[in-house]
Amino acid sequence: MEDNSKNQNLEDLSIVWLDAVSNDLQTKTRLRSIINYLRIFHDTDECVDYIDSVQNEKIYFIISSTLGESIIPLIHDRSQIVSIYVLCENKAGHEQWTKIYKKIQAICTDNDSLFVALTKNVKLSMRQSMPMSICNVHVEAKNKSIRDLSKENCTFFWFQLLIETLLRMPQTSSAKSDLLDLCRQHYDGNDEELSKINEFERCYCCEQAIWWYTRDSFLYRQLNKAFRTENIDIIFKFRFFIIDLNKQLYAMHNNYLELLRTYFNKLTVYRGQAIPTEELERLKYNIGGFISMNTFLSTTTDREIALIYAGNGSDRPTHESVLFEITIDLNALSTDKPFVNIKDLRYFNGTIQQTAFR
Repeated sequence: MEDNSKNQNLEDLSIVWLDAVSNDLQTKTRLRSIINYLRIFHDTDECVDYIDSVQNEKIYFIISSTLGESIIPLIHDRSQIVSIYVLCENKAGHEQWTKIYKKIQAICTDNDSLFVALTKNVKLSMRQSMPMSICNVHVEAKNKSIRDLSKENCTFFWFQLLIETLLRMPQTSSAKSDLLDLCRQHYDGNDEELSKINEFERCYCCEQAIWWYTRDSFLYRQLNKAFRTENIDIIFKFRFFIIDLNKQLYAMHNNYLELLRTYFNKLTVYRGQAIPTEELERLKYNIGGFISMNTFLSTTTDREIALIYAGNGSDRPTHESVLFEITIDLNALSTDKPFVNIKDLRYFNGTIQQTAFR
């Protein structure tokens, strides 16, 4: 196994490794168990060109200390680079120059410390991703034509209609096998993820949709990117799972809503994450407009927990730490967008109250 250079990346994340002196299969296997898509480069120019070509992914960049001082200044401010890891033999000898680059997350003297640092950062990043669409209600005569605005807003409503249509499609016996075929092809050579795919094939039932969606696996990673990039082909492949997940939310929604109404008139939930600066500007400009979360949205009733996920602004200027505060009027609520408390249904254990929306 060299890397995934011949395949399309169906996830949001990728690893780019420059000057990989080790051809150890075990190292590559462990890296792919953290992030499936791995690209290895020995030529600096080819590596930088590839980074510049990436548009819809977050890159975790690994580089040796021998090249780090000259290459990191070139790629550090690229928005697609989210974390950098420097491999070296003498950590103390590189601590000084690496301090000026805030995206450097770790200086590693061995592969084990690299795996630990990478795993920690990836877990946080996975829960920060939230695809959204914004319907522009303002007319910018000087900057956009009416035709441009109409096209942008039509795309917004078209995507909502597409999902509603998909949810009404009949389930077929081939839908699950179509999805599994796609996933097995994408994760070829990744034994850990293939094991999860086999487990899903053997054990999955529709009552476990939330459990599977909250597990860090091929389902969450691929579906989230498909929603964010509005990749209709991939979304269609996931149709049977999307339908099951929606049905499970609906099945529990009314009872949860009645329970809340017994004690409250309103429910306030929070979500913290870092979002691209340009997306934040669009949100500011669109006050009073429509926003759609193009995925199944998870929130918490604990504001402090949400603030932890929002971060401390360390990703500026490319990203800004944001806390979303969502207030729901329980007495003026339509039932077409279900939400439930999934604390007892999710994959991971814990006492934090977590609410999932469609």
